[in-house]
Amino acid sequence: MSGSGNMALVHINRAPASQLETLPGVRVNLAAEIIKDRPFKNSVDLEKKVSRIDAKNVKMLPHISFT
Repeated sequence: MSGSGNMALVHINRAPASQLETLPGVRVNLAAEIIKDRPFKNSVDLEKKVSRIDAKNVKMLPHISFT
């Protein structure tokens, strides 16, 4: 996936909570859940493992990297 605009891609499997929280729709609780459920292979795996991923925060997907 590639990012859009000037926002750098965030590595979903390595980023600290503070960096995850810069993603659209990601707040403290969701960042903690993402960290708890790592690692993720791809966006489908992320959506399957993290139950709180929904239409509100799916906007983060173009801004993340898995590799």
